[in-house]
Amino acid sequence: MSAAPAPSPWQQAPMELRASSEQVDVWRCDLQRVGDEAGLLRWLSPLEQGRAEEYRVASKRREFIVGRSMMRLVLAKLTGREPLDVSFAYEPKGKPQLDASCNTGEITFNLSHSRGMIVMATAARRAVGIDVECVRERFSFEKLAERFFSPREVTALMSVPEAQRMRAFYLCWTRKEAYLKAMGLGITVALDSFDTVFWPAREARIDASRDEPEAPQKWAMNDLPLGTEHVGTVAAEGPIKVMRCWSFTPA
Repeated sequence: MSAAPAPSPWQQAPMELRASSEQVDVWRCDLQRVGDEAGLLRWLSPLEQGRAEEYRVASKRREFIVGRSMMRLVLAKLTGREPLDVSFAYEPKGKPQLDASCNTGEITFNLSHSRGMIVMATAARRAVGIDVECVRERFSFEKLAERFFSPREVTALMSVPEAQRMRAFYLCWTRKEAYLKAMGLGITVALDSFDTVFWPAREARIDASRDEPEAPQKWAMNDLPLGTEHVGTVAAEGPIKVMRCWSFTPA
């Protein structure tokens, strides 16, 4: 008799949900399971609808519409507001955050998307960042690593068995992106100014930072269980005692 399949780590979120500083909630939306995105335009503000119209590539327009709908619907659930009543402010480097007028719970969030997958992280009273990348089988990732990774990371990457090396590259890349997005700094910080631990099956973490010496103690990371086609990392200020994974399909 064959063994029963393992339960999915991604569960349907309950009707009522609260953000907490003790945990990080991660939301996943597989675009293949989303119907016509035109029906989701009702969740977008007039300004967002106008931005959607500016996209000339259909796949990019779809990602934007579904992503903004997801952002509004998730944050509406956490704040107890209607999706269109959720308002945003932006940090100096452009990272979106909830406007103070609708954020009595001090909720933080971040969103990322890549080729058919959208992920979002939410927490309370601490910074979060998230990144997802679609695994591309044929491209010169070693050259990209030599250009953007630190010397220690390049050495570590080349020590990974060849069969696992490409995935290790994506683990390193998403750790870096998630950390920078959590800090709200984006590409203003050099990717080679800090080292991450990314060997497959090793604990995700920052090993050292030339610009932020306290980073290894200040920030925590978790891998996202996304299967073989995508790789993702969530980063948070302070320990991630609990990471809840929610499957999201906008209605």
